[in-house]
Amino acid sequence: KKKQTLDYDKIASGIFTQPEVGHIGLGENNWQKRNINYKILQTEFKPLKYALSNKNNPVFIKVLYQPKTEKIFGIIYIGESAAEIIQSLAISFAKTFTLNDLRNTVPVHPTSSEELVTLVWQTNPNFSYLTGLFFLKSQKKSLYYQDRESW
Repeated sequence: KKKQTLDYDKIASGIFTQPEVGHIGLGENNWQKRNINYKILQTEFKPLKYALSNKNNPVFIKVLYQPKTEKIFGIIYIGESAAEIIQSLAISFAKTFTLNDLRNTVPVHPTSSEELVTLVWQTNPNFSYLTGLFFLKSQKKSLYYQDRESW
């Protein structure tokens, strides 16, 4: 029997405050101490569901990744349902999780977690997103969402 080990760098955590905080992987200080090269993608936005209200529930997302391989080192998500979103990402994080894995995802619209995918798309100029359509510019092809009856 192969002995299983726990990789403490891949444990998801949630802080149930207002706003909620979800985190997986290591933060900037850890990568600086390890002298490992990394880049950051980050965004802050007001979720679409609050667009017409006076409620101010901003969401903040930060992704740390290795520039050459695009392996994701850590994700911080602050906002509504952050712990749920991070827990879902922990499944992918258990394996090698890259920016390309997120680029190849068509997000559910309109959701706050959609911003994680669109944030990563900006790192590759060959990808762009329009509601309901996903274009791969470099091949001049378009892939339409399949209708539900064909699933």
